[in-house]
Formats: sequence, structure tokens, C-alpha cells
Amino acid sequence: MLICGGLSSNKVTMIIRGLLGINVVCMDVVEVAPSHNSLYITDLAEVALYLEMLHVWTEGKGLIKK
Repeated sequence: MLICGGLSSNKVTMIIRGLLGINVVCMDVVEVAPSHNSLYITDLAEVALYLEMLHVWTEGKGLIKK
């Protein structure tokens, strides 16, 4: 069953960016309805969210030089 009305990728990205400065211990992205993902759109969104989380994590660990 498909359920519409979840958070958009943009809203989730803004939430993740708001985590800067917080000690992030772990992260996880769950793929939703892969059988309905014929154009791999959710895969691209998932990768973008992983990159955002990686940035927040490395920034929090001091691994990114400003």
C-alpha cells in the first residue's frame, strides 16, 4: 500500500543540516517501496541524504577544515 504525504527530500535535507554541531552517533536511511521505483528516483534521494549526513558527521568530528 502506498501512502503519500511524507516529508519531501528538501525538508529532510533542511532537518539534517540543522543537526550541525550535534554529536551524530549513527545514521540510517530506509528505502521505501523499491518495487515502485522504476526510475531510481528514491535511490538518488537516498544518496543525497547520505551525503548530507556524512557532511554533518565529518563536520561534527572536526574532519572538515574551514
